[in-house]
Amino acid sequence: MKIIYYTLSLIISLSLFGEKHRTGKYSVTDKAIPRPYYESVHNRWPGTNEKIPDGERIPVMTIKDKKFDEVTWDIEVPESYDPNIPAGIISYITPGSGKAFISLLEKYNLILITAKNSGNDTYTYARISMALWGVDKLKESYNIDSDRIFISGMSGGGRVSSIAAALFPEVYKGAIYQCGCNFVHNNEKSRLNEMKENYFYFLTGDGDFNLEDTQRVLKKYTDAKIPNTKIHVQKNHKHRTLPTDILDKALAYIDTPRVAKLDALYTKGMSALNKKQFPEAFKSLQIAASAGHEKAIKEFDKLKKSHDQLKEKITLSHKENDYVEAYKSIQEFVSTYGKEMAKDELLIIEQYKKNPAILKEFKADAYLQKIKIAMKKKGSSKDKIEAGLKKILEQCPNTKTAERAQELLDQKVSS
Repeated sequence: MKIIYYTLSLIISLSLFGEKHRTGKYSVTDKAIPRPYYESVHNRWPGTNEKIPDGERIPVMTIKDKKFDEVTWDIEVPESYDPNIPAGIISYITPGSGKAFISLLEKYNLILITAKNSGNDTYTYARISMALWGVDKLKESYNIDSDRIFISGMSGGGRVSSIAAALFPEVYKGAIYQCGCNFVHNNEKSRLNEMKENYFYFLTGDGDFNLEDTQRVLKKYTDAKIPNTKIHVQKNHKHRTLPTDILDKALAYIDTPRVAKLDALYTKGMSALNKKQFPEAFKSLQIAASAGHEKAIKEFDKLKKSHDQLKEKITLSHKENDYVEAYKSIQEFVSTYGKEMAKDELLIIEQYKKNPAILKEFKADAYLQKIKIAMKKKGSSKDKIEAGLKKILEQCPNTKTAERAQELLDQKVSS
């Protein structure tokens, strides 16, 4: 279910995100939570005692009667983020910062988002609402793969993330519960069925006071016939965040569907390559390669090398004012990679079409090609060929086409 949320004014939107595709660590702030987020959680989890306050925007409330009229998210985007390649999201629910995931973001092409004031003192409705809203916020500014939106949390954050993953299985395709989790009783059958398509990793420690509770919840998942589950009990580990290498294994597991997806992309890319459908091959292999698919990396590197060489040839020809060669190379580029991949190159051609001197040189080149053909034919008039070459020199002086005509003229004289 796509959650409906209020559209911000242009000024607020600009102040929130500034330029799109921002990378690195930054924070964004917005007004209180739009009511539809609260209602969506309440509608799916009506058995709680929490009530929705009045108003179109709901402040973040805590059990200690603190009220926050704004929501702030901390966001971490890997520097390697490419807007052409959909990224996943890991929504982290406090306590804690989720910083143990940061070193893994580039490897898995993930964006980390954490709402402030979403710790154990904050009511559950608000914690889940802020997490859901944060996902939609990222979708406004980044190219997001909806099949790779995950949720995690530590202790009470793990419990809330397990509730969110159960209530919104169409949003969260995988979850990592650290030292805390719940099982949502009386969850609708349709949502339980959706959960069976998702992946869940339970993390705890042999010294964690939530160890037995975590094992009980895992058994309930098993009893509910939710198949894609794993548990890791860390030795000599108490109630705290798990080490990064363990989180790495957990991410790899909940990201299992991506492996099959990458294999399919590789197959699709190679099929397109064999059919000389280069735009499709380029796109499919690039996505698979960027995600670490070894075979795709090898094939994409070869494809990109020829692609880059042709682009470099166009750039060099244009820089040296060899417009005829640049134009021919652009035609080859468009023919090979398609108009969508040749947008910049097509802009160059538009510039050429507006320049009378360049258009005149194109006509002279066409005439030069006819002269070359005539020079190969027996019985061609040498005088006419010489006259034609001199005509090109007169019409297009100080051009690359004139240089080529002069070379032919010099050859004719020397012969």
